[in-house]
Amino acid sequence: MTYAIFSSISAAGTVIIAQYKGNGNMNMVKKAAGQIVMFTVVSAIFFSIVLSFFAGSLIDAMFADADICVKNKATEYLIGCAISCIFLSLYMGCVAVFRGIGQTKICLKLSMIINLIHLFASFIFINILRLDIIGTSLSLNRWRSGAILSVRGKEWAEYPIKGYYADKRKYFNLSNSDQYPFCNGAIVF
Repeated sequence: MTYAIFSSISAAGTVIIAQYKGNGNMNMVKKAAGQIVMFTVVSAIFFSIVLSFFAGSLIDAMFADADICVKNKATEYLIGCAISCIFLSLYMGCVAVFRGIGQTKICLKLSMIINLIHLFASFIFINILRLDIIGTSLSLNRWRSGAILSVRGKEWAEYPIKGYYADKRKYFNLSNSDQYPFCNGAIVF
């Protein structure tokens, strides 16, 4: 359910940003980008808190006849997935912005990077360190947070806007008066 919400916000955000970019209204592109990223993160934080708080109850309700060990592992995994929703929402918001401004090559690079991170992190946490369900959750959180670190890389700061290279401090903003670096102002961790 949470993935569907982030996906719908991202799809709508891509359309809105593409419309503003097509009209040449870069101020509204900046404002819309900040709002999309902020809204996906705020909604993810809400869903993460709810899922984490009610993880045990949800697992008990869905799998009442399961063994206690299975329920405990399922609860641990659900909490790990809930935490990773924050990183996923930020990634999806950022990718929506890149698609909207026509930078789909960055999206492809990010997808390749995060899949490699997930592959290697899964191998290390599950097969080498033998962390079981916790290793799976760590791997999931590692690739999603790795996507955020990749988004903060060089590509986004050098996207040309109307013939000049954007300054990191002026790229995307969340309001009319305060300007934030893209994605940096949307997270507080």
